[in-house]
Amino acid sequence: MTKVTKIIILLIVTISLLCSVEALKCVDCLEIPFIKSCPSQKETCEAKLGQKCLLTTLFVGKLKISIQKCVDHCVNATLNSSITQYACCNSHSLCNRL
Repeated sequence: MTKVTKIIILLIVTISLLCSVEALKCVDCLEIPFIKSCPSQKETCEAKLGQKCLLTTLFVGKLKISIQKCVDHCVNATLNSSITQYACCNSHSLCNRL
């Protein structure tokens, strides 16, 4: 086996491994109490290059509203003394699941 053949085989194997990597999928949902907008959390979005999954939680009185989606810019944060929380992730698909 020549060097060129080895290099070509290595390139083919590398490309096939890269193509088999599954894209990051995020839950894509707006969940409001008493409104069954996505009870099974089967709605997803596929994160594009550089995107992350976001879970935003808003506390309005005793109500908890959750927003889950793919986003370009994301920062983990808690605002207004725990009224709004942002959690970003890209460790594995559906990492923004409740």
